[in-house]
Amino acid sequence: MKHTKLKLSMIAFSLAALVGCNESSNQSKANTTVTQKATVSSANTQTKTEFRYDWLSGVKVTGTVEESERQDKNFYFVIDGSGSMDASSCEGDGNKIDIAKRAVVDYSKTLGDSNIGLVVFDSNGINERFSLSKINHSEFRNQVNSIVAGSGTPLESSIKIAYDKLKSQASMQGSNGEYNLVIVTDGEANSGEDPTSIVNEIGYKSPVNITTIGFCIGDRHSLNNKELVHYYAASDYTSILAGLKEVQSEGENISDEEFVSLLDSL
Repeated sequence: MKHTKLKLSMIAFSLAALVGCNESSNQSKANTTVTQKATVSSANTQTKTEFRYDWLSGVKVTGTVEESERQDKNFYFVIDGSGSMDASSCEGDGNKIDIAKRAVVDYSKTLGDSNIGLVVFDSNGINERFSLSKINHSEFRNQVNSIVAGSGTPLESSIKIAYDKLKSQASMQGSNGEYNLVIVTDGEANSGEDPTSIVNEIGYKSPVNITTIGFCIGDRHSLNNKELVHYYAASDYTSILAGLKEVQSEGENISDEEFVSLLDSL
C-alpha cells in the first residue's frame, strides 16, 4: 500500500549499514531502520545512541534521544469548520459540526499521554488551536468546542500546517515514534486549494499515516486515495468514532473490545 518507495529505499540503506558496521541491528517501521548501540545515563532515563535512516532528511544520522521520548505517539487533527458543516447531518441527528466536535473530543480521551495537535478552519479563519504537545484534555475540549462553522474549505493549507508541525515534532524525537494526521471534513477543498500534491509528499516521503473521515459525503472525495490515505465514510456520531478508532488501531492494533472498554470508562 502506502510508503512503498520509502520502505524499499530504507531497506537498501539498512543492508548497507549492516555490511559497513558489522553490528547487530533492529529494523522497525518507515521512520527508523537501524539502532546499533545503547548507553545508560541516569537511573531515571535511558539514552540511546542511534545510527538510522532519517526520513526528514533522507540521510544517515547519529545522535542521542531519550528513550522516554523517542517512541511518543502523535495525533494531529484537521477539523473542517466550513459553512456547510453548520447544516443538519445526513442522519438528521443534529448539525454536522456539533456531531464532529463531540466525536473528536470523545476519541481524544482514549489517547492517553500521546502528543496531540489541532488546526481548524472556520468562521475565524485557519489557524492552529492546540499546539502539538502532551494532551491537556480540558483545554483540547475547549478549543474543539470553540469552533464556529463558517467560510470555505482550505484543505491544502490546513494539511500543510499539520504536516509541518508533525515534522517539527519528528525532529525532536529523532524521527522515531508514531505520526498520525487525522482529517474530518464534509467537502472538497476550495478552488485553488488542491491537497493532492501535499498528500503525495506525505504518503511517499514520510511514515505519517493520513486518515480522512468523510462526513455525509460517502466515498466521493479526492482524499479517498486507497494507496496513500485511510478513508472512512461517516454519516453520524457513531460512524465518525468508528473511523477515528481505526486511526489508533493502525498504530497499536487495539481491539474492538478494548476500544469500547476505553470509551465506557470515560
